[in-house]
Amino acid sequence: MAEILTNNFNSDITRMFITDTIDNQDYYMFVSKIGSFTPIDSAKSQNEFLENTLFGKRIANADINYMIKYYPWQKGTVYDQYDDAIDLDGLKFYSVVGPNDNDTGDYRIFKCLSNNDNAIAASPPTWDLANETQIYETADGYVWKYMYRLTTLQFEGYNALGYIPIDPTANTNPTAVEGGGISEILVTNNNDNQGYEEKIAVLESIFGRVIPSTQGDITLKLGPTTLDWAEDPDYYNGQYCYITNPSSSVTNLFKVLDYSFNTSSGKAEIRVGAEIANPSRGDVEGATQANPVVITSTAHGLTDGQPIRFKDIFGMTELNFASVLNSTGNVYYVKTIDDDSFELYTTGVLNQDGVTFAATNTSLDGTSFSAYVSGGSWIGDKDLIVAGVATNATVKIFPRVVIAGNGIGAVGIPNILNGRIGTITLLNRGSGYKNAVASVVDPNIGFDPLNTGDTDVRALLRPILEPEGGHAFNLVEEFKCKHFSFYGYITASDNTHIGGTNTYGSIGIVRAPTFRDGPVADPAGPNWRNGSTVGLKPDVFDNRIAIVTDDYTSLTANSTVTQIDVENNITFNAQVHEIDESSNTVYLAEYMGPYQNRKLVGNGDTSFNPDGDITSDTGQKIAINNPVASNVTYSDYIQRTGEVYFMEDFFPLARTETSREEFKFVLEF
Repeated sequence: MAEILTNNFNSDITRMFITDTIDNQDYYMFVSKIGSFTPIDSAKSQNEFLENTLFGKRIANADINYMIKYYPWQKGTVYDQYDDAIDLDGLKFYSVVGPNDNDTGDYRIFKCLSNNDNAIAASPPTWDLANETQIYETADGYVWKYMYRLTTLQFEGYNALGYIPIDPTANTNPTAVEGGGISEILVTNNNDNQGYEEKIAVLESIFGRVIPSTQGDITLKLGPTTLDWAEDPDYYNGQYCYITNPSSSVTNLFKVLDYSFNTSSGKAEIRVGAEIANPSRGDVEGATQANPVVITSTAHGLTDGQPIRFKDIFGMTELNFASVLNSTGNVYYVKTIDDDSFELYTTGVLNQDGVTFAATNTSLDGTSFSAYVSGGSWIGDKDLIVAGVATNATVKIFPRVVIAGNGIGAVGIPNILNGRIGTITLLNRGSGYKNAVASVVDPNIGFDPLNTGDTDVRALLRPILEPEGGHAFNLVEEFKCKHFSFYGYITASDNTHIGGTNTYGSIGIVRAPTFRDGPVADPAGPNWRNGSTVGLKPDVFDNRIAIVTDDYTSLTANSTVTQIDVENNITFNAQVHEIDESSNTVYLAEYMGPYQNRKLVGNGDTSFNPDGDITSDTGQKIAINNPVASNVTYSDYIQRTGEVYFMEDFFPLARTETSREEFKFVLEF
């Protein structure tokens, strides 16, 4: 029995963690231990790490990033292609095109939508602002979707351990969207299907729906340029008619409704339905019980004479279309009033200019219709006239691809070579799909894959659905993101608040350490910020105890000082971390041990007694200068507080006043 903990769980946990981190601004990088320290995941080890803290710095929101594996684009690599039916975790289904392979001077991340049947990559995608879909097909047959960019500064600042950040400006928790478009339609037997034809012709003339022609369906006269066009009536009925205009290269797709062939002239005539790939869509906001009916729809974008169909109208249900796209029944024609309203007619003849609405058209009388209540949407069909199809256009006739599912708008056409459908080109990816199937409609005549004596074999199709909202909508989920990074660094300004000497051997991440209340107004310095507790929290804190003493010459760095009680028991033990001769100041570290805190003496958070004797490891007494209270400075950090989330040890690193350290933590759920 399979038990699957999905990538969605990991991504959501990562998202919730980062959201909490950013909302509370409560994560710190702690630097601990003068010498060596070997941490393990135990309560004792975590406590030891906290007790030996030298200094810490808050991790800024801008330095918290979602991280993904770094897969640089490399020639000769076979990239995995996106597929909604496989587990993409750990696969190279995207690549990073860096400055060496692009002319944008940055890092562009592209998702592989198709790897051309596992071809070897040879050409990187080249980003182009003018590309509306941001989908690129390269010379090696790969298809890439541009996802996001990283500036050189972002890349160099945050890449770490083979990981790069997701776009820091992206919305990582977008509003939920139902479904996505069709990413690709695979032909699963592209080498085995057989029996499909593609016919090519030149469009010689168009007649219908423009005066002086009578109202009625628009018909095309074609001059075939390929051989063996069928002479049988209706032979190509139900197939696609794909037209490319000669001057603009604009393409339009229609369904063949009627076909005939004139053997004397060698010409074909076809009648087609509405343009399929790019219908206009909009919402109904109002409908009048008038003659003609007036529809309100903001910024409708329709043109005079455009066929239109309605669905899901409440109240004036008489307008609703009776069936599906390209069927007959309840098709009306538009006469525009302004940008936000139009009239309905039952005919849509245009004047000889092919643009203006003819006065002879019949209006739709809605005076007896039910009153409009609410809702409804419309599809504005583009027939040949509205689509602007011109003579001398190239016309292709080929089998129709049907896409069915719970979304809308996806349209694909077959690419046929030597009788085989090798691939499907998507003219419109549609939207809102969570389930879809696709098939090639059998030609009406001459195609019989069930006949054992025939060589025809149906093409089998499998749609691959985009992620919900489409590619690049939700980067965290699309990249199966379960890693994140904290970027901690010490600047010149930070060095004025912490020790610029000695060594340290461990760093870590601590959540929600607590501090004594900082200033509540007019902060004393830039190291104080709003925190989740009363008052303010420091961006940087020094965890050492500083004492001013004229006896500093009796001490050396890394020596030990102690305090003892009347029974000669050690009550305080610390290591000398730094001696500042210019101010007669000694900085003590690693002072938290198995001793009782003095609640009413000093700062109440350590066992240090500022009024007691301090003894060096050579037996000399060290006296704090008077007045004692003015010559002892404690840490603002409340000792041993905070949850340790991460610890790492290393060979102790030396610090100087010019030290500038950077730490990049990449963590995984």
